[in-house]
Amino acid sequence: MVVSNDGHVDQPAPDDEATEFYTDVYEFAANQYTVFLTLMATSPTGPNRRLAVVKMSPEHAKVMAILFKQNVKAIEQQFGIEIAIPAQVLETHKIDLETMW
Repeated sequence: MVVSNDGHVDQPAPDDEATEFYTDVYEFAANQYTVFLTLMATSPTGPNRRLAVVKMSPEHAKVMAILFKQNVKAIEQQFGIEIAIPAQVLETHKIDLETMW
């Protein structure tokens, strides 16, 4: 069961209708009305391969970000681990784990 933002209950699509992929690269863009999340995969032979572009309202993106953080923290708690992020990634994205996590 999937509950949408407005509380409406949707049934998930059958597996044969859902597309699964692994992503290790993303691009994030936004304007006042829409957030764009482009999911890509690294290609050893050329440019990154675009897999999907997800568009949503800024409000939806903010709720998803909060819920995503809660879920990742729950994984760390459940398994008693701290998911490490390489220092280079933290520096590149200007992430301060002390204040942001």
